[in-house]
Amino acid sequence: MHEYSLAQAVLNSVEEFISRNKAKGKVIVKISFGELQHLGAEQFKDILQKAARERRIKAEFFVENELASFRCFSCHNEWENEKKQYIVKSHSHEEDSLCHEHEHHELVEDVRCPRCGSDDIEIIKGIDVKIKEIIIDTKKARSE
Repeated sequence: MHEYSLAQAVLNSVEEFISRNKAKGKVIVKISFGELQHLGAEQFKDILQKAARERRIKAEFFVENELASFRCFSCHNEWENEKKQYIVKSHSHEEDSLCHEHEHHELVEDVRCPRCGSDDIEIIKGIDVKIKEIIIDTKKARSE
């Protein structure tokens, strides 16, 4: 399952940060989640929290959607997916007990440049999952 692998990669980085910084208590993790991923940010946050509990990682996750951006190879125009015209909610499904039911998003195949109409485009933003920041919650560490 792709999203579980992404969650495990994020948690590996969080564990490395905790170990390297000898962090006690909870850490706060801010994540940028590309809107072109195959599930929503809230569903990914749920998967992260469940996997963190299983691994006994004390963390609070803040996941924000990253708007997709595209570049046209023909006219070099760049644009964002502000109107969500390239995202289609296709269906909900149940993959396993970890994921439960979640929305599945797919990129519409016919993405065209709004300036010249070319379909020779690339996705330049909105498909990645990135850790933006990890903060040691010192208030929680002192009270524990």
